[in-house]
Amino acid sequence: MLDCSACGKITNGSCHVEYNGKYIILCSGCYKKTCADCRNGRLDPDNSPGRGYISEILVAKFPGIKTCFDITNNFNYPKYDLLEHEDWGLINAKGSKLHYGDNHKFAINKNKKANFFFCTGYDEFWRHILAVYYIPNDEYINKLARLHINMKWSLEENPYYWFKEDPKPWDELFHTLKLDDCPVLKSRKVT
Repeated sequence: MLDCSACGKITNGSCHVEYNGKYIILCSGCYKKTCADCRNGRLDPDNSPGRGYISEILVAKFPGIKTCFDITNNFNYPKYDLLEHEDWGLINAKGSKLHYGDNHKFAINKNKKANFFFCTGYDEFWRHILAVYYIPNDEYINKLARLHINMKWSLEENPYYWFKEDPKPWDELFHTLKLDDCPVLKSRKVT
């Protein structure tokens, strides 16, 4: 048993979220408050749920489809973020900043339900997109807790090379998102 990082209550530690570059443990009550924050325009764009939401809306915007949150107003949709797409089926959007200089780490969490993972690799400050992968969920992938992709892998070393996309149009789209006016995210504007 572990202590909740927000309220100090003892928890089983099943809710791990990233906050300011560190993973923290939340009890179910504090985790539900994070989910409620999205409905009240208070979701922090600088923590794990906020960054996950940003990656999700980016992935949805690229092919022009709706997220499960847009449709259901619920972040707890089971194992995928975007509903049926004619080419990709059920999509789970993943985002990662650079870790240790060259690696992106995407939390797959042994997900068997999604058909594809859209993995968006950001720079270490979450300001630019450096890599994008459309990875089919096969028997190897759905057994992983985390998917690691090294930015310096050669063609022969990168098992995901065939799923890689040009990141430039994604980065351009990312910079057109109006995050300060997003009804879900808390504003970054200084008042």
